[in-house]
Amino acid sequence: MPIALVRKIIFVLPLLATAFFVPQFINAFSSGPPDGKTGAPGEGLCSDCHLNSSGGDGSLSLSGVPAEYNFDQTYTLTVTIEDPDQQRWGFEITASDPLNNAAGVFTITDAVNTQLSDNAAPLKDYVKHTSTGTMLGVQDGPVSWNLDWTAPSSDVGQITFYLAGNGANGNFLNSGDFIYSTSVSAPPPAQQCLGICGDANNDELVNVSDAVWIINFVFVGGQPPQPVFACGDANADASVNVSDAVWIINFVFVGGAPPGSCSPGSWEGQGGDCCEFTV
Repeated sequence: MPIALVRKIIFVLPLLATAFFVPQFINAFSSGPPDGKTGAPGEGLCSDCHLNSSGGDGSLSLSGVPAEYNFDQTYTLTVTIEDPDQQRWGFEITASDPLNNAAGVFTITDAVNTQLSDNAAPLKDYVKHTSTGTMLGVQDGPVSWNLDWTAPSSDVGQITFYLAGNGANGNFLNSGDFIYSTSVSAPPPAQQCLGICGDANNDELVNVSDAVWIINFVFVGGQPPQPVFACGDANADASVNVSDAVWIINFVFVGGAPPGSCSPGSWEGQGGDCCEFTV
C-alpha cells in the first residue's frame, strides 16, 4: 500500500470515529445526564460536556421550595427553563444538607418526562429529564417538570436544592447549547417554645407558687420546672437556681422586673426553649 494512502487513512479514521462518537455521546445524555452535574459542592455542571455553553438570554427557576420545611411533609417542586431560539431542554436537581449528604426523599410524579437516580445514603439522589422529557421542538420555552420532595423526619439543618438546566438547540451535538444553574435553600422549622418563662409549675400563671416550685427543686429534690426546664430560668442567666425564685418573688411582691425570655437558644438538649413571659 502506498505510504501516501496510509497517511490519508490514518488521518481520516480519527475524524470518522469522532463523527460517530459525538452524536452517540450527546444522544446518551438526551436520555438523562450523569449524576453530579447540578453545581452542588464538589460537583460539575452540564457545561462539563456541552461546549461554549455559558448562559444565554434565558432563565432557570425552581418553585415550590418552602420558606422552612416541616418534618415529613411532601412538597411539589417545579423546574422551569426558557431560552429564546432554543428547542430542546434538560435539567438535573439534587438536595443536600450542610454536610453535602442527601436530604429528604424525591418521588417521581411524571415518569414520562422525569426519572430518579436513587443512590444509597449518604450519596445524594438526582431527578433529571428523560428522552421524552427533553420536549424536542418546543421553541423558546418555557418548559416545566414537576416532582415531589419529602422533607426529613428531623432537623438536619438548612437544606439546599441545586439545579442545572440546559437550553439546547437540538442539533444533536455538544455545541450551541446554554447551561444555567441555580440553588434554593429551605431552613429547618423554627423551634417552638413551650410553657411560659417563670411559670415553673406550668399553671399558666407566674406567682409565688412558682418560686416555691423552684426552691423545692433546688433544695429538696422536687420536680424540675415544667413543661421544659428553661421555664424556671426567670432571670435569664441560662441556669435554674435560687436566684430565679428570688426574681419571681421580687416581681410578685415588690414590683421587680418580670421573668422575660428565659435565655432563648440556651437550652438545646434540655427539652427546648420556653415562651417569653408577657405582662
